[in-house]
Amino acid sequence: LPLHSQGTETPFSAIGSARVGLGRDRFADYASEHLARSAVERLVKQHETLRRTDDDRPEKQLVRDTADDVFPGFLRQSRLHERGEENNHLIDALRPAGQTADAEALTAQILTRIKNEIPAKGEKVDNVRRAVVNA
Repeated sequence: LPLHSQGTETPFSAIGSARVGLGRDRFADYASEHLARSAVERLVKQHETLRRTDDDRPEKQLVRDTADDVFPGFLRQSRLHERGEENNHLIDALRPAGQTADAEALTAQILTRIKNEIPAKGEKVDNVRRAVVNA
């Protein structure tokens, strides 16, 4: 539509269009930020939430005592407790599944080879060592 002589547009050319959304994209951003903030606040302030009213320990001491109380349970539940023979969860998880059986089979193979290759009168230690290494 052409412009009027005074430079104004015709009324119908001023009509546009608009888009209305529900704001789900903004809500997703808000929800993720709120969840992250809540998690961080809980990590930072949980020791204060659990403090009894008659507890007058300083904040650093309270944090230290709380950590000392929950750390053994954390080690057990995360299976990271490695002190002692019965608590080798991490080492056991890293070892190959059949390591013990493989070691026993290799030992038996080496002993059999030594017995078969050593003459009845014996053999020098260096020759036996060389036979084992080259097996």
